[in-house]
Amino acid sequence: MDTRFKHIIPPLSADEYAQLEKNILQDGIREPLVVWGDTLIDGHNRLSIAQKHGLEYKTVSMDFGDDKAAKEWIILNQFGRRNINNYQRSVLALELKPIIAEKAKERQRGGQGGVLLPQISAKATDTRKELAAIAGVSHDTIAKVERIEADATDEVRAQVKSGELSINQAYQSVKRAERAAQKASVLDAIKASAQPDEHFVCGDSVYEMERALDDESIDCVITDPPYGIDYVSNYRVVENRVDRPVCNDTPEAAFSLWERTCDVISRKMKPDSHLYVFTSWKVLPQFIEITSRYFNIKNCLVWVKNNWSMGDLDGNYAEQYEIIIYATKGNKKLNGGRDTNVLNFDRVSNAQLLHSCEKPVKLIEYLLDKSTQYGDIVADPFAGSGTTLVACKNMGRGYWGCEIEQENYDVALGRLSHGHD
Repeated sequence: MDTRFKHIIPPLSADEYAQLEKNILQDGIREPLVVWGDTLIDGHNRLSIAQKHGLEYKTVSMDFGDDKAAKEWIILNQFGRRNINNYQRSVLALELKPIIAEKAKERQRGGQGGVLLPQISAKATDTRKELAAIAGVSHDTIAKVERIEADATDEVRAQVKSGELSINQAYQSVKRAERAAQKASVLDAIKASAQPDEHFVCGDSVYEMERALDDESIDCVITDPPYGIDYVSNYRVVENRVDRPVCNDTPEAAFSLWERTCDVISRKMKPDSHLYVFTSWKVLPQFIEITSRYFNIKNCLVWVKNNWSMGDLDGNYAEQYEIIIYATKGNKKLNGGRDTNVLNFDRVSNAQLLHSCEKPVKLIEYLLDKSTQYGDIVADPFAGSGTTLVACKNMGRGYWGCEIEQENYDVALGRLSHGHD
């Protein structure tokens, strides 16, 4: 018997199949199988069980005219007989999309369109709305399921079919994967424009500073070291090249690294110079303690990011700021007037991020304006995607930078070569 339509029907779960088998063995096959010539239309599971146990079964013949009409009947019959979830209902309805689209064209030409689907209005022309009505779901659900079926991984499709993921969760995973692919393309384009830069190196910052920088040669340090909080972006549901774990971000590794960094940069900075260190309130005491052994801590600046992080959505306040430790070696004064220690600069949008902890260029330019002059040398031993170096280049400051991760280094080098903000 031809079973070419079997793939249309959502398979029974193991429990459902076992229960059907138990019922059939107890009561026999009470419902006849529906056939169209030698093609099985309805009763695939019953046929399988009958063949397994050598059971008798009856058939009833129906005439559908063509495969499209048979397909419609199978799908509508499933809606009426089985308790399937909204995702499965939507997937079934989407099987009818080409048929409905063809009928819509026939109606526009004045034909009857072979009206077999009772839910379809004679004036209807929106295929997706018709599919939603057939499946008994919203127009938005049909759109999301169509996208999931087209672009989700096999794993995600299996999870949403089983109910492990909701339709919206699966759809969002598809969108995140799409954004990750788009971002990868942007990163590749930036990296493609990279040119060598003798003032920017890839490697261990402590070793490279000791090797490359003369003592008392640096006018200012602006840097964003690992905080020691095991940071991973809450947006990272799919692995991508931006929202990756930060290197050396365990507490033990980060605090040890910052201690060794302070020991070196305190010797490399000029007698009167400024230091800006980004950190989190979660580890502020540790960073204050370490930094104060080498520098005079003057203040903690509060950078208000003008949006907030995800974090604990129910049990905590949304985080909208980061802290910048402002310290000095010697007694260098700030340029300009006495500004407040609250700085309002929009964070880099998720769509534009080139690094999970990227800082806005305008913020770094503001700090440069307060603490340096044209031609001064600024160092960033934890350059990330190169924001500090780009800001220096924009403002006519010399720079020296180091980044340990090759991916970040290549992107930063491309930004410096391309003039990317």
